Amino acid sequence: MENKGWEFRVDGVLYNKNDWRVTSYVNLSYNTNKITELPETMNPEPYVFKNGEYAIRIEEDRPFGSFYGFRSKGVYSDKESTYARDKGGAIMNDVDGHPIIMKNGNNFVIKA
Repeated sequence: MENKGWEFRVDGVLYNKNDWRVTSYVNLSYNTNKITELPETMNPEPYVFKNGEYAIRIEEDRPFGSFYGFRSKGVYSDKESTYARDKGGAIMNDVDGHPIIMKNGNNFVIKA
């Protein structure tokens, strides 16, 4: 792993009179890291995408602690857009013959 960064700190006494003293400081820092090499015997961690959790992967040439998520092409503009479709674009139905509505977890994207 490779770590790079800098840190800057300034201390000061803002007020000092009799038995009352006020001090302050400012601390600025910037740090980056990169995994340069992983052992060949390392098994990637299994991860599952769930609401409220981030998928974390360890990869070479990436920062440690990187998290991943889905990229969005936008939001659904109407209920018709929420129906799951097959490769040909036809609306897919469930076992009862109702259109399958895309959901986010247990919440419907658009409630009718």
